[in-house]
Amino acid sequence: MFPHQGVPYVVWIKDGKLLSTTDGAQVNENTISKVLGGESSGLQTVIQMSRERPLMLSEDFDREKGLSMINYSLFTKGRIRGMGFGSGFRRSGNQIYGRQFTNLSLLEIFCTLADEIFQMRKESFSEKRRIVEVQNPTLLDYIKNADGSVEDGNLYSYEYIVPLSKADSLYPSMLKNLSEYADYSATIEKRKMRCLVLRRTSSIDKLTTKGGPTRFSFSMMETTLKNASLYKLVNNLNAIPTVSLPIVDDTGITGNVDLTMGTISDVASIRKALSKYGLDLQEEERDLDMLVIRDKLEN
Repeated sequence: MFPHQGVPYVVWIKDGKLLSTTDGAQVNENTISKVLGGESSGLQTVIQMSRERPLMLSEDFDREKGLSMINYSLFTKGRIRGMGFGSGFRRSGNQIYGRQFTNLSLLEIFCTLADEIFQMRKESFSEKRRIVEVQNPTLLDYIKNADGSVEDGNLYSYEYIVPLSKADSLYPSMLKNLSEYADYSATIEKRKMRCLVLRRTSSIDKLTTKGGPTRFSFSMMETTLKNASLYKLVNNLNAIPTVSLPIVDDTGITGNVDLTMGTISDVASIRKALSKYGLDLQEEERDLDMLVIRDKLEN
């Protein structure tokens, strides 16, 4: 009787009459007492919106014959209660020509865009590949309330759509567009950084796959690559907190590989596990692509 896109979605009924539909945050002692006392004006009605349509686009848009959307962008600050925390895609077949973020921190949006750009370049992105040069970094991230919830006023929603012919440049365009209107600028630029370089130590190939179905599983206890890309392994190793430096793949291996590792905990244990495949991690300084987030200079 009450279609909705996500939960919690609360329907308020009193004396057989529909009073309102809200989110779960409004179910508290104060609002319940007011409703029981005959007052419902304090409820903020929530009508959930679908990700199938661009945010805030009129439902009458598609009725105009001969009209087509070429480019669309929306950037808002403050929580949209009709949608959850997350993101969605706009696709045509296998092509992604639009991306939507709702109720997220600017830091998470910037990092997600950077991750997509790094993937396009066959590079691995993690927190170790970002530099935050802002006076108050707290405002970039989620602001936590005493009860563990996040501050609604510091959440952002952003959607960007390009023509199919420009789909390959979607994420660089989004990063540039968002930087233009946000209070911060975010760019991907070269910085000289200490890093761990994954390279081959032997001319004997011990990695070439024997074929079969692709399988990849990663954990600190056991890792398996069967007919899988080495990029997946590097990506996951970069996410390990005990590895403080970013890992860069310099093996030159482009085909799929077979590889297994047992328990790993730090760089030393990873090096030991990789050594049987003629691989090693060696620390050095390199010019790396980094996501750099800055305060905007005031005029």
